[in-house]
Amino acid sequence: MKSLWLLLSVIFISSCDIKQSEPASSFLPKQQLMDITIDDEDYVQLLENKLQNLEFPISIQYNDGLYTGLLRSSGAASRINSRWSFRIQLNDAQTINELNVFNLSAQIFDPTLLATDVASYYYQQAGFPSFKHSHIFLRINGKDEGLKKMIEKVDVNFFEKRQLEVSELFKSGSQISFSFQTGNPDSLPQSSFDKKIPNNENYNTLDQLYYALDSKEIRNTTNSIEQNLDIKQYLKYHAITSFINNLDAFRNNFFLWKTNASAPIKIIPWDYDWAFKRTQSVGLYGHNAIIHIMLKDQEMFEFYKLELENLMTNVDLERDVFPIIDAKALEIKRAYELDPFLNEIYDFEEETNKLKIFITERKAFYIQQLNNFVYTGG
Repeated sequence: MKSLWLLLSVIFISSCDIKQSEPASSFLPKQQLMDITIDDEDYVQLLENKLQNLEFPISIQYNDGLYTGLLRSSGAASRINSRWSFRIQLNDAQTINELNVFNLSAQIFDPTLLATDVASYYYQQAGFPSFKHSHIFLRINGKDEGLKKMIEKVDVNFFEKRQLEVSELFKSGSQISFSFQTGNPDSLPQSSFDKKIPNNENYNTLDQLYYALDSKEIRNTTNSIEQNLDIKQYLKYHAITSFINNLDAFRNNFFLWKTNASAPIKIIPWDYDWAFKRTQSVGLYGHNAIIHIMLKDQEMFEFYKLELENLMTNVDLERDVFPIIDAKALEIKRAYELDPFLNEIYDFEEETNKLKIFITERKAFYIQQLNNFVYTGG
């Protein structure tokens, strides 16, 4: 009897140890937890070469499904940060949340991981094509990597799903000049943009845009800006981007898109983790070559001001914006607390409240400043 009791005690203790050793993230909702398995040697190679786009085969367990694909590091600043971003391409026609290719973004400049949800609302209300996004808690080889934003890639499939035409697509690099006059080879279109559709080296579309911006002729000529750029769509983008204080999105983090060969360029917003940045304000407008030209034209000035006023009157924070923050905060709170990086640095509820306060103060600032925002001549 004594030996039987001892055996049962050992089994009980062992079972407790197993339960205690199971990662806390295992108890997250299955819709949030993504478990990736990668060969140990491949994982070492990935860690040692995070500045390169080396791809490695992986298997994925997510939401009761099993998938295979390729994993690589992604992003720019996140590659030199403790919180990594990744890109996954699933094999064949496999999809997760209807996506075959997606980023797992660490959103390193957003302490709430809610900026994308709020910014997307503003851009969608204005009619901009918006990428799919959701929150995912990532685990690799049994180790918690933390909370990420699963973000859809803007590619041919992106346009097909939305039944949108596309003849050309360019992804911005960083610090775009929109001018040939800088004298810096790195500011030329082929150095500043990555052509995605079609995959060739023809940058004539952007060359024409740069020439038009350098000429500063807004309308009524063959090579005017309005012939090359959907000005009013761009000004809507600039107004929203300024209001949400997305510092990194006036000369970076967007796509330029043509529906057909004769159509002017449109803009697609991208990457919002700099939105609602509290340490620096762009004022009533962020700076780039396009807005400086537009605000010298009275018609364009008045259109831009009207877009800002519409943001103040048509979007109610308590009715439209704060419920988005509250719902998403409730959804990810537990995952945030289990993140091995975020929870050590930030208090989630405090950061969420700071986001609401900033948006409230931002709106008050605009309402006050717009009274004095008047056209003074070109």
